[in-house]
Amino acid sequence: MAKEGFAAEGEKGSSFSIQYEARAGPKMDRLGLIDAIATKIPTPPHTVNLTSPQWAIVVQVVKNIGMVGLVPNWGERKRYNLRLVGSLEEGEEEET
Repeated sequence: MAKEGFAAEGEKGSSFSIQYEARAGPKMDRLGLIDAIATKIPTPPHTVNLTSPQWAIVVQVVKNIGMVGLVPNWGERKRYNLRLVGSLEEGEEEET
């Protein structure tokens, strides 16, 4: 999947963001981790887009377990949050 999202040298690049979430675990250097991952992705041809990236590198730390995923359309699919994906159409009021 990483080859799909991040084209080889000379091909058109993709936009990406790095999303970090930590729960119930030791305190980690968030920016240090994001910078370490970002340095591994060649820019150009790839570009950083924090609002609506084509690909998101999702890093989650739960207790002492780290997980990394590469997911398409992170912003467009509302961060894969089922509650937001199933919410009312834009312009209608949301129930609270």
